[in-house]
Amino acid sequence: MRLKVLVTFLLFCSLINGQTNNTIFKDLGLVDSLTHEYQIRIYKGPGITNYSTVFEMYFESGKWNAVFYEHYNGIEPTIIKTILTSNSKPDYIFQNFLRSYALELPDLKDIRWKMHTKREIYKEEGSFRGKPFKKYWDMKTEHHILDGNIFYFQIKNDKTIHSFNYSNPDSYLITYPNIDELIFVNEILDTVRSEFNIWKKEE
Repeated sequence: MRLKVLVTFLLFCSLINGQTNNTIFKDLGLVDSLTHEYQIRIYKGPGITNYSTVFEMYFESGKWNAVFYEHYNGIEPTIIKTILTSNSKPDYIFQNFLRSYALELPDLKDIRWKMHTKREIYKEEGSFRGKPFKKYWDMKTEHHILDGNIFYFQIKNDKTIHSFNYSNPDSYLITYPNIDELIFVNEILDTVRSEFNIWKKEE
């Protein structure tokens, strides 16, 4: 029963997050699909606040552009758009995203199985309606972080387009430091943080 409630909660959060993305993209004047030949967009969800941000980097008319949008939700949404300057050459930065498997990473839900503890086998014996029985079953545990930051990634490299999402990747990496997908997602975020001075971890 507990598992059923948790799955229902996660599906509800996913639905709400999708609706939130659409609303914010509309407010920012962004289309959900990527339209440039080389482009990456990362949406950082509101968590328990009404503040969301979007980082976007794209190649257009022979040059790279990087933009940071801040969105304060309310009766009258407030939007702040900042043109970013990188510390390294944009081509190098984009290759770092590709090197961290931005075109291949799955959603967090697809690697949940890696977060299970070692499954123990238990034996249960008893009787039912006067007949003895013996059965075996396994138990597993998993660490869930149900609030915090949600990241939605979109990337396009020539004709290849990919998207994926992760909640609380920083926190999960602390608990599961050896899961490759969490390592690479955090590499992507650390590249953005170090190159564009946004989304510092203390925030």
